[in-house]
Amino acid sequence: MIAIEFPDQIKKYMELQCNSNKYLYTNFPELTHIKSYLTDLNPKNVLDIGSGIGRASVFFFKYFDWEDTTFYLLDGNYGTKQIYGIKYNLDKAYYNSLEHTELFCNANKLTNYKIVDADSWKSIQTFPKFDLVYSFLAIGFHFELSLYLNECLEKFLHKDSLLIFGIRGYQHHNWNISQINKIDTSKYKILEVKEAADSKKDRNSVLILEYKGAQMQLDEFKLFCAHNYNAFINQVLPLDKIVNGICLAEGFAFCMMCKFLDVERIIESGTAGGRSTEMFAKYLNIPIYTIDNLSIYGEHRQKETQERLSKYKNITCIEGDSFIEIPKLLEDKDKKTAIFIDGPKALKAYLLCASALKYSNTIFIGVHDTCLPNRYHDMNVLKDIFFYTDADWFYEKYTNLFDDDLYERGAGIGFILNTKENNV
Repeated sequence: MIAIEFPDQIKKYMELQCNSNKYLYTNFPELTHIKSYLTDLNPKNVLDIGSGIGRASVFFFKYFDWEDTTFYLLDGNYGTKQIYGIKYNLDKAYYNSLEHTELFCNANKLTNYKIVDADSWKSIQTFPKFDLVYSFLAIGFHFELSLYLNECLEKFLHKDSLLIFGIRGYQHHNWNISQINKIDTSKYKILEVKEAADSKKDRNSVLILEYKGAQMQLDEFKLFCAHNYNAFINQVLPLDKIVNGICLAEGFAFCMMCKFLDVERIIESGTAGGRSTEMFAKYLNIPIYTIDNLSIYGEHRQKETQERLSKYKNITCIEGDSFIEIPKLLEDKDKKTAIFIDGPKALKAYLLCASALKYSNTIFIGVHDTCLPNRYHDMNVLKDIFFYTDADWFYEKYTNLFDDDLYERGAGIGFILNTKENNV
């Protein structure tokens, strides 16, 4: 419990913002899940979005002794009607007085602060890079994260900026998931999601993110691959060579992408002999849906493949058109999904890729045969290609995994991240 001063003049806004509950100011229940992230942070600049009179900033200032921190408190400067429920825009959706924000901060000896009017902040060019951004009972709670997270905030963040949002409890799980699925995971790493099961403890629910930059750091991925290499080899080998199957290096790259991005499901287009499917199933304990229209290899080979894969309980084989089946599967928006396209090829592969990228729960797509001479890097028409498996760094590090009999560096996979730019 922290000693907080409550001047008489602010009582109206205490009632509007926290139903006059002083406990929310003196004990700050959200601290339960965020204390470990903040204890050693000692930020230089923080941004409090939807600050109200300054509940969070005053508490953090006192609790963590952030004497050298500059607090930027952002909110509106009008409104005396309380906001209820979930809103989908920020049009005059405030109930605060910036004069009273100053009064509350000053009464509690928080003097190193700056007040930011929410009506003008988008045009501000002089903000510092923030070490910490938080929003409680505002963005993520009353308003969608995307209103700030994907449009306004990035120019004021640096690599590893920490972001904390107070979200709603488990009774609003579907809304929370719909928000989280819109997060661009090529830019933001999800560190933790906590949903209170008790609706009376909504304020114990938090989402914690880390900003990773405009594109994931390739150096981090390289280290991740090296760290997980032995585990992959031990789990996947031995593995039969199969005609028209992807090479081991390509399967390794796809599996690493799945683990690196915390993917929860794989959808594969083009089962063929199922070598890729088997690699994924042996290494990743997540659902795998593999689709084939039987037009190239026919029913007999499909039957043989299904029989061989039947021992893997996480594989579901689907006979059908990927242009129809993939959108149907992606309608289940509750799982972060990786897609592997090994048929159709060329232009049709691009069209299938573009279609799948429209779904926010598509995290990334790997497209096979994109390093062949006649299709060389043909996915470059899309933005944010993370890498191709014929890259020198990957080939030189994992030469022993390139077991393709026809091409020294394999037919290749191009990895496309699902960013706002790629929603074509």
